[in-house]
Amino acid sequence: LAAAVINAREKVGVAPQVCQRVVMPSDSFDLPKRSAGQTVYYPGEASAITASDKTYAQVALTAVKRAVMTQISNELIADSIVSVMDDVAAEAGHALALQMDKELILGDGTSTYGGETGLIESCAAGGTVDLASGETGFSSIALEDLHAVVGKVNDKFWNETSMSWIMRRSTFAEVVQKLVYAAGGNTVDTISGGQRPQLFGYPIYFTDHMPASAASKFGVLFGNFNAGVVMGERQGVEIASSADYAFNLDVMTMRLTARYDLNVHEAPGASSTGAFAGIKTAAS
Repeated sequence: LAAAVINAREKVGVAPQVCQRVVMPSDSFDLPKRSAGQTVYYPGEASAITASDKTYAQVALTAVKRAVMTQISNELIADSIVSVMDDVAAEAGHALALQMDKELILGDGTSTYGGETGLIESCAAGGTVDLASGETGFSSIALEDLHAVVGKVNDKFWNETSMSWIMRRSTFAEVVQKLVYAAGGNTVDTISGGQRPQLFGYPIYFTDHMPASAASKFGVLFGNFNAGVVMGERQGVEIASSADYAFNLDVMTMRLTARYDLNVHEAPGASSTGAFAGIKTAAS
């Protein structure tokens, strides 16, 4: 059952695929990251060399429990021709994966998202390509906007093997794919190619938690999410079952829990670029 849940979670979830994953040795853990490096000086002959040190900041992680509990009729378990327990485990894994994606994309720091602040909430003006006034839908996104958002990622986070896109599948089908095909000829292979959907040679991850087309919404995110987001895992998915919890109901109770934290630590600022960027429609 544990394998069924983990497989469902990894297969469905975008977060485990694009974020940097670390194992937390305790419920609270400070992960060090480089904040500044050494400085090169030009000392004169027999002159003292000015010392400079590499300095570190801290990425704070605090594990929060997520839980799914469900009850299954013992008659259903006994009479079903399929493994109901396996099906419930897979469904729970799917629910955990979708919730994790919701936190990564839409988290606003409230209890609705387990206190997580996600990519969209963290994407300030320095990493935002704003569409022109009146362009309130994703259909207004042009090829130059996609080029522009690539340019909004800070060079120090650029890694050819780690760059990727996040968007809704409908946005890809109705907007990006349309732009790719409009390019025509061999340019189609240049812009989009590979075994999975790609754009400019970088893989695309799909999630329905990206906003649907509307005013003041992010339609596309691009960047090195592995460099910008840490996913700290205190424990994997744990499963427990009990035939006694609701004995009078003659049901089997299954409980699934996971503890982790997401920290978007390299987001763009008001006037500075970061590890990722996005395209946002106009307000009106």
